[in-house]
Amino acid sequence: MDLIEKWLSGIAELERYLAGDKLTSVMHKGACDLEKANLKQTQEQQVLSIITNGVAQVMILILFVWTGILIKGGLVTFGAIAVIGNFSHYISLAIEYLPFYFCLIKGTRTLRQSYRSNCTSKN
Repeated sequence: MDLIEKWLSGIAELERYLAGDKLTSVMHKGACDLEKANLKQTQEQQVLSIITNGVAQVMILILFVWTGILIKGGLVTFGAIAVIGNFSHYISLAIEYLPFYFCLIKGTRTLRQSYRSNCTSKN
């Protein structure tokens, strides 16, 4: 009850000094900026995911074609297909995770810059 009373008192103060409209507009602008940033991040991740999935599939196709050529030429045994299949699976997963980790690294740029500036200013 005490918490509700404090909230109502705070709202009454905002209304009394007509600061409610200013608070609402500032909060709305912040929410819109956050939503735009979230949409931009999601869009970039989806585009990067599409590109990397396409690249991964092309690389897997090239790998299997090359393996087929080597098998036909008698340079490797047919069992190499199983090894290449496992290898291509792990490579494909690694390529698919690239956009996620790229966005994480890109998102910490300002934090890293402020950390560097703080470290250099202390020295």
